[in-house]
Amino acid sequence: MSVIALFKYELEHVKYHYFKIVALVLFVVLGIYGLHNGLSLYMSQNDQITQIETQLYWKKQKVLDCYEQSTKINKNKPWIDINTAYWSIYNLPKYHCKKPSPLLVYNIGQSQQYGFYKEIKAWSSSYDSDMTAEISNPEGLQLGTLDFAFVILYVLPLLLLILL
Repeated sequence: MSVIALFKYELEHVKYHYFKIVALVLFVVLGIYGLHNGLSLYMSQNDQITQIETQLYWKKQKVLDCYEQSTKINKNKPWIDINTAYWSIYNLPKYHCKKPSPLLVYNIGQSQQYGFYKEIKAWSSSYDSDMTAEISNPEGLQLGTLDFAFVILYVLPLLLLILL
């Protein structure tokens, strides 16, 4: 039996079983939806990192201007002298950002569970395990997300069972 005849036989078989067509369409829709979820998360994380870097630039510029003009950075705290090394390092804003990989589009993983940026203060480190708490979403974590890797690993075998 040739491959073309086998393919025609399978097309004839699928034509009479509509649930197989529905399963194929559902698989494609779930795959596209999973890719869309990954892309939206990737874009939102990149946008937030860009906003943080922009704000960081202006905050550093303010501290540098106070240093060059020998003015007080905070009028309510006159003991802070920005010209000394301790206070200049203390008042410079520092952030640690974990830039997302472009492969985040395919597999979200735990990217929504853990933070991707952290403000480093005087008594903290970039190696601390407590990333920013304001971006955690407990409802989203309970529901979970549908990503492309889930579609390939779990839905594709179900699709193959349906087609066979």
